[in-house]
Amino acid sequence: MRKLIVTYRDIQRYSEATITRQFVRTEIDYIRKPDGSLVKMEKTREFFNGLMSDHKQEINTWLDQHIISFKKTQDLLDLIRYYNSLP
Repeated sequence: MRKLIVTYRDIQRYSEATITRQFVRTEIDYIRKPDGSLVKMEKTREFFNGLMSDHKQEINTWLDQHIISFKKTQDLLDLIRYYNSLP
């Protein structure tokens, strides 16, 4: 699940009459735990090891075999799909 936050800020430089509006887009990802609660997703190996601690050995083996970037959404989805396929 992803939460999208858009904020803006009006900037007026010293001795200028024009106002520039600057928009900032922030995306926050959440993951649902097996008990149904939502947790803010951190994009680190340690976070996923803690979250998927019941299959920690299998997850670490998969991560060693598949070099992934924890910044890419598609790579994280592949990891989550693998975890969901485990018995």
